[in-house]
Amino acid sequence: MYAEIIKGLSNCKIGAADKKAFLNWARQIGGERIDHIVSNKHRKAYKRAAQVLGALCEVLILIGQESDAHVLVNEYYFDKYRRFSAFRKEVQAVFQTSNVVRSKMVL
Repeated sequence: MYAEIIKGLSNCKIGAADKKAFLNWARQIGGERIDHIVSNKHRKAYKRAAQVLGALCEVLILIGQESDAHVLVNEYYFDKYRRFSAFRKEVQAVFQTSNVVRSKMVL
């Protein structure tokens, strides 16, 4: 499945600058969403915030930016929201269901 996604993405005729802009946009929007949900303690939405973090990490790993995925995890899981155990449990659950993230990231 992931190979098909990578194949489809590699067939896109998007310039490197546009790819970088789209990735930065996704990271900004995703980060804002995570921050909004967790910092405002919307506990029922922690799963969605964890899914956003997982999706961002998957994309970064799949495009070969594994170190950036680790930076995101360090920022949201280990630094900013280290005291939010309910959010951290959701992140762990999301990461366990992702073959891509589970094989590359250790929580």
